[in-house]
Formats: sequence, C-alpha cells, structure tokens
Amino acid sequence: LVGSAGRFVRTLEKYYHVDPGFAVDSALATLLLPVPGAPAADGGYHDELLTRLEAVPGVRAASVAAWMPLGAAFSDNVERIPSAAGETPTSAAIWSVSDRFFESMGIALKEGQTFTRTTRGSAVAAPDRPGVENDSGRTAILSESLAKSLFPGANAIGGRVRVGADSNQDATVIGVAANARLAKPQETQRPVLYLNYWDHPQGSPFLFVRAADNRPERLAEAVRSAVRAGGREFPLWMRTMSAQWGVALIQERLLAGTSVAFGVLGLVIAAIGLFGLLSYYVTSRRTEIGIRMALGAGRGAIARLFMREVAGLLVLGSVLGGVLLFLISRVFAGLFFGVASADAWLLSLAFALIGLVALLSVWVPLRRATSIDPLIVLRAE
Repeated sequence: LVGSAGRFVRTLEKYYHVDPGFAVDSALATLLLPVPGAPAADGGYHDELLTRLEAVPGVRAASVAAWMPLGAAFSDNVERIPSAAGETPTSAAIWSVSDRFFESMGIALKEGQTFTRTTRGSAVAAPDRPGVENDSGRTAILSESLAKSLFPGANAIGGRVRVGADSNQDATVIGVAANARLAKPQETQRPVLYLNYWDHPQGSPFLFVRAADNRPERLAEAVRSAVRAGGREFPLWMRTMSAQWGVALIQERLLAGTSVAFGVLGLVIAAIGLFGLLSYYVTSRRTEIGIRMALGAGRGAIARLFMREVAGLLVLGSVLGGVLLFLISRVFAGLFFGVASADAWLLSLAFALIGLVALLSVWVPLRRATSIDPLIVLRAE
C-alpha cells in the first residue's frame, strides 16, 4: 500500500510538471450560453464582445474557440493537396479559433501570420508556391508537428490542406504555431489544425481572456459584466486555466489522495500489528533473556540478537512485498505517466518505512525486558 501510494503521488507530480505549451497561469476561461429569448449570437456579436473585453483594464487579449483546452476536441484526418503517391493522412485535432486565440493562450506563432477577421476569401501564396490560391477562402494554421508531418523539409506557408474527404474543407495554410498540449494531460500530444472561427462563427463558444499579469481571477467580475452587457449570452462558469488543469487531473488527484490515505492506514495497522506480535514474542522469551543476562550477556548483545532475528523477517517480507508491488505495477502500468514500471527509490522508501516501524515496535518491549533484574525473572520461573 505504501509503495502504491508513492507511485500514484509520483505520477500526479509528473502530470503537474508537464509543459502544456500555453499560458496556464494567466488565462481565464468561460463557456458562453445563449440568454433565453434573446437574439442568437453571431460573428458580429462576438466581434463586438471581444472588442469590449479587450478595452477592459488588465486584459491583454481575448478570443473565442469551439473547444476547451484540456478537454474533449474534434479530430479528423488531414492531408496536403495535392498529395504525393503513397502519402497517408495525418490524424489531428481540429480547432476553430478566433484571431487572437494564440495571444490570449500564450501560444507562440512560429511562422506566418495569425487569423484576421477579414481573412476569408483572400489568397495567400508561399514564396516557393507562386500562384497557389485558396479557392474556398478557408484559412488554417498548423501546429509545428503537423506542419513537419504534412510538409517535411518544405515551407508550409501557402500550402493547402484538406480536412477529411470533403473538398469543401480545403484550406490554405497562413501560419505555423508552436506545439501545445490542448488535449487532456493523460493523452499523447497530438498535432493540431486551427481553422479560422470567423469563417464559420457559431453560438455557445468558449471565451478566453488573458490577463496582463498572472492574476486572471481578478478579471472575472469584469468579464461577467462585459458578457452580460451584450444581452445575448451569459457565462455558465468561469475558471482559470490553472484550475482547468486541476479539473483535468481530477481522477489522478483522487487516486493519489485515496492511495495515500490507504497507505497511511496500512502503515498504522502494520505498526499496531507488529508492536503486538513482537511484544508478545519478546515477552515469551523473557526467561531466556534473564538466563542470558545472568550468564553475563549485556543488553547490547541481547538487543543485537533480537534485531538480527527481526531483520531476517523484514528481509523476507520485503522480498515478498517487492514482488507483489512489481506485479501490481505491471498490471496498472497504463495508469502511470512518465514513471518506470519499477522505481527503485519508491520501493526503497516503502521498505525503509516498514523497517523503521518494525524496529521501533521491537525496541519498546525489548527495552522493558532487558531492564528487569534477571534474578527476579529466574525466581518467577
């Protein structure tokens, strides 16, 4: 139990040290829902809302998107067009985001440009692709991993990609963004294709506001007021992205907390059991201890004798416990992130704790037994 608890805690620690690739500490997020009976929110409304939010003191950038980072998202196959013979599509997460999404989330734009609210219908050409135009008017930004997968060794800017098998989903690449872990922390980091939200605005998007400092919670009331002032939508909930990170790890936090509780409980039960067992063991050999002391054995020699016997039991128990922990770890290997199937220091810590409990448990009755006058013990027998 102690070893398993340490393993779960170590796994949770690894998750919290994962670099998400975006601004966790300075971003605020909320889900916008329509006000009953109010006119439907459209692109013009969200344009005005973002302009109003960016005028709030302390707001660095604001944007909307179809999905919430660290949660579920839509995925599809993406391929470049025209594709070479033998090329296979790349599976990628598909995100519909507004023009300042990258700034509001702190995702660096490595090449090209971000979306604008007038991008639709414009032609973008790469230096090595003269004359390539975006017939559909759709624009896209690729994550670095997706750009390398679709355009290995070439400039992705100005290239064209297709989402799924529908030619109406063709888009021209206008930028390349840094990789970001937008999916759940437990999942493998996936390539991402960003589409321009303003090409197809939708209702009930997620709203993101980045604070100029690392205290986005101070903007919560101002954001609520700005959204309500529009009269068409209201914020269902509001949380910082650091809080969203904790929500995404709720299962791991629950497992770590539960395992620690059971580990502590197991350690207490083991301590009580060992104390009772070893106390009885030492007391039952009180006559032997008295005889040995009467024949000249010192307390240190008797203590070493019992400690050697207890150490033998601990070694046997540690070997059996280690084998059991190793087998359990292999069974639940899929639950751990960045932790080897057998962490030597965790096993050593678990065994050291149990050993310390055992030694402390035998010390009290042994000290009491060796403090008795051997003549009194012999007369009693």
